[in-house]
Amino acid sequence: TPSDLEELARFDQFLSIEQSYFSPPALQLMYFAQGGVPADAEREAAEKAKLARAADVLAVRLDAVPFVAGRAFSLADITFMPYF
Repeated sequence: TPSDLEELARFDQFLSIEQSYFSPPALQLMYFAQGGVPADAEREAAEKAKLARAADVLAVRLDAVPFVAGRAFSLADITFMPYF
């Protein structure tokens, strides 16, 4: 857990982004791919668009700093690992 207040805020922010915006569409797409509920093309496209928006936010952040929360590897980075 970061000790710097700004990095701690980024840590919390990206934990929330992963849980609220990245994980739900990623898991839904995995479910579709594994033969779960059949996805119609429109729903699958919507989930891909949600995931792309969250991935873009992550990419912008990682272009600016080496790790999600800032200068050090943290749990915020680990939460994204299962998807990569």
